[in-house]
Amino acid sequence: MSAKIIQLPVDPGFSHDAKVVLERALKSDINAVVILGWCEDGCEYMATSIASGPEVLWLTERMKQRLMGTQPSDVER
Repeated sequence: MSAKIIQLPVDPGFSHDAKVVLERALKSDINAVVILGWCEDGCEYMATSIASGPEVLWLTERMKQRLMGTQPSDVER
């Protein structure tokens, strides 16, 4: 049995400071946000402006498809 292994298009040597990313997001024209990350002590962190759990999951799955390079054709880049 062989496994299908998917290579993610990630450059491990290029990360942005979280504060810089959040500042850029504040200046953009977004109307909803989901924030995922880690705190200094390693705890997971999540915050969202979306009240609906299913909608948060839907958006997260859409973005996962973009990350993996398998998004539907109607997702903007």
